[in-house]
Amino acid sequence: MKTMILFTTLFSFLISLPVSAELTDADLDKIRLLILESEKRMKEDIAELSTEIVESEKRMKAGLATLQIDVARLEGSVRSIEKMISWLMVLIVVVVAVPSGITAWRSRKDREQEKINQELREEIEMLKQRQPFSS
Repeated sequence: MKTMILFTTLFSFLISLPVSAELTDADLDKIRLLILESEKRMKEDIAELSTEIVESEKRMKAGLATLQIDVARLEGSVRSIEKMISWLMVLIVVVVAVPSGITAWRSRKDREQEKINQELREEIEMLKQRQPFSS
């Protein structure tokens, strides 16, 4: 049992030796170098991301300008179509209204003429009845 305690004690000292060691200047320099390299990589990544963001903004602005031009063209097309539809409606009204007006005017004139004809027939009939036929 004594050997076991002695062996365990020695083994624990061997394991704990690196733990009790302090960092040397070389170790601290390596850690500083790693931190500086890490900072440098982070700065490069940030610069790269900034460049990508600027390029993305430029592409978006160009796309937006193109979209605005397309919308302006579309608005112009819609306006011209609206004008065509308005003129087509005017043409349809003229094509339908003018013949209808002419037909109404003629039918009114025909009724007036028919009324005059009827009055003349009645007057002729009355004159026939007043005068006997002479043979």
